[in-house]
Amino acid sequence: MHVPDPRNVEATDPALIMRALTIQADVAQVMTAWCDPKVQRQLFAGAAELVEVGSEASLWRLTAPLGRHPVVRLRTHAPSTMLVQQVLETDDGAQAAISLAVRPCAHRPGVEVELRVRYAPDGLIEGLLTRLLDPPPGALAGQILRRLRALLESGEIPSLTSNPAAR
Repeated sequence: MHVPDPRNVEATDPALIMRALTIQADVAQVMTAWCDPKVQRQLFAGAAELVEVGSEASLWRLTAPLGRHPVVRLRTHAPSTMLVQQVLETDDGAQAAISLAVRPCAHRPGVEVELRVRYAPDGLIEGLLTRLLDPPPGALAGQILRRLRALLESGEIPSLTSNPAAR
């Protein structure tokens, strides 16, 4: 299955997730952090686990419904200074297109970061499983951006792990 470039899809597409927020950082800091597998490990925590970093792609084990843990490849396609496009591929050919665009804010410090994810589950079963994801893909995209902002602005991602008040 071929998934089109997420920048060329209208916002009305149900398989397109778009999230944006402002981060107090510069474009280079955001792009460097996003493309770093060590940072990605923290951003995707709980949804995916880094298995291996290769020269062409990194391998990730996803957390999926019904105890499934498919391994997927994350390939980055020629990142520019303000845009990075990635493709998430499974062994059975399913794909998701990920695009992160960063641009300086007008009239204030910081950058605007926009994350677009386009996925198209194959068949009825995959479509149903996608609806069972916890958190759902839209919430996960927002969570990933908030984690990126926290890491770049404060140097760490807040966590309730090891917090005795977290019940």
